[in-house]
Amino acid sequence: MPMMRYIPIILCLLLGGVNTVKSESYTFDFYNSDFEAAKKKAGEEGKLFFVDFYAQWCAPCKWMEETAFQDVEVKALLEKNYISVKVDIDNLDGYSLKQKYDIRILPTILIFNSRGEMIARIEETLSSRKLAQLLNHHNIDENKVVAKHTVNQSPRNDKETFKSFSLKPEPAQQKDHQATGHRYRIQMGVFHEFENTYDLVSQLKSKFIEPVIVLNETRGDKMLYKVLMGSFETAAEAEGYRAILKRDFNMDGIVK
Repeated sequence: MPMMRYIPIILCLLLGGVNTVKSESYTFDFYNSDFEAAKKKAGEEGKLFFVDFYAQWCAPCKWMEETAFQDVEVKALLEKNYISVKVDIDNLDGYSLKQKYDIRILPTILIFNSRGEMIARIEETLSSRKLAQLLNHHNIDENKVVAKHTVNQSPRNDKETFKSFSLKPEPAQQKDHQATGHRYRIQMGVFHEFENTYDLVSQLKSKFIEPVIVLNETRGDKMLYKVLMGSFETAAEAEGYRAILKRDFNMDGIVK
């Protein structure tokens, strides 16, 4: 019987200890900017670039948010030596980066040196201890050289720039994707006027990192310009991206 009296006290002490540790930790505030601007900032400040790919529905991502990113040592390492961003793969920019870096597992962490070169790709859920070890491992002088990166710019308002957008005739067999191996794209507009085509291409290239091309064909004595965006292996991927364009940017298109 005497032992039974001590059990609740021991439990209270243990729980009290857990609460005390939790109150001393705090969530890390990620840099609130887009991918390219954050990478540029890392280069200018001579810091590493830390990218955490996640989704709202990802349970391991939430676990890391509540544990590893609340760790005091992890927060200090990120604040002092890294420019850090979170990328939600379910929004438009995040989906583009997911495609670009072939993100297949969540969470995925990418680390770049200050020159913008990827030096680590981690596809697993990390504890605070493992994450701190990872951050310390890459925190060396050769990875933190001050450098300058160019950020994607909108094309200049002249026809010479427009010519670099890959104007090319539409292959007759392009619609048969399985037979030809062509990738899927989203047709964002069709125009007879060169100026209207240019305006749409400029708008798309200033907002999105997905490739934009113009297919041109002759209809009678007139030229027809088709503006297409993206490059997807399957129709489902293209439809998913088209849905994001419609939902978040009120821009409609047709999967081709």
